Amino acid sequence: PASTEAPPLEPTATPTPLTKPQLTIVADVVNVRRAPSTDAELVGVVTAGQSFAVSGRTAAGDWWQICCVAGQSGWVFGELATVTDGDAAPVVAAAPAVAAAPTAAAAPTTEAAATAAPAPTEAVAEAPAAPPDPAASSAGWFDPNAQYQIVHFKVLGLEENNGGIRDSSAQHLIFLTVLDQNGNGVDGAVVRNLVGDKSEVVTGSKGPGKAEITMYYEPFKLAVVSDPSGPVTSQVSNQMGLVFPHLPDLVGKLGDVNYEYGACPTIDIKCSWPISAIHFSYEITFQKVK
Repeated sequence: PASTEAPPLEPTATPTPLTKPQLTIVADVVNVRRAPSTDAELVGVVTAGQSFAVSGRTAAGDWWQICCVAGQSGWVFGELATVTDGDAAPVVAAAPAVAAAPTAAAAPTTEAAATAAPAPTEAVAEAPAAPPDPAASSAGWFDPNAQYQIVHFKVLGLEENNGGIRDSSAQHLIFLTVLDQNGNGVDGAVVRNLVGDKSEVVTGSKGPGKAEITMYYEPFKLAVVSDPSGPVTSQVSNQMGLVFPHLPDLVGKLGDVNYEYGACPTIDIKCSWPISAIHFSYEITFQKVK
């Protein structure tokens, strides 16, 4: 009898499910920093929808340590992301004063006052410190520290676009290429539109590292968000599109001042939104530099 009672006790003591906290970016473009402060060094940039394992948090729970961006761990401001099972993340003891807001009695006066004050300002400051809101301007964001850099960008306009900007055979495409550090095409890279329909395209469907996007009304600001190695950082293109493009890119590409159906012979002549009834295309190449 004694030996038959012992076995059941072991299975019942065994279950200890461990949950792993996960962070998902919800803001369009977010800075990842080396420490939980807006003054800390920038590790990289991530975009909406990317998910990361959480390895730590501040005591206040307003910053989360994630892994990994550009091969490094970093910190994300909590209001720019959602976290599941965050209570399972350990408080990182080395986290600087950002998390140390416990107020009040602070007899250790000057130090306590100095650490308490930055906490609210840091929380407010990280949102504006992030890369520009992609929807706020048609200009791109050309972070020199990004892993993927834009190495080629061209508007295909009059006499370059399969017949001309008003011809029925004229194309309205974005010809996209993603290259590795050696100049080879990268298949399986995910390129996201940060404005408009927020769609994604995966390279490789039109040749090594290549994809094509058909433009209609929606604008496009493109960035590489991942490749076969995992999440990556990327420069962001100027806005592309048939209706709401970044206008300086069109200057001189769609006919001169004497061309009846042209647009933007100069930035001041026939060069304003919406552009209408004109077809043109783009070429853009991202290359991984680190």
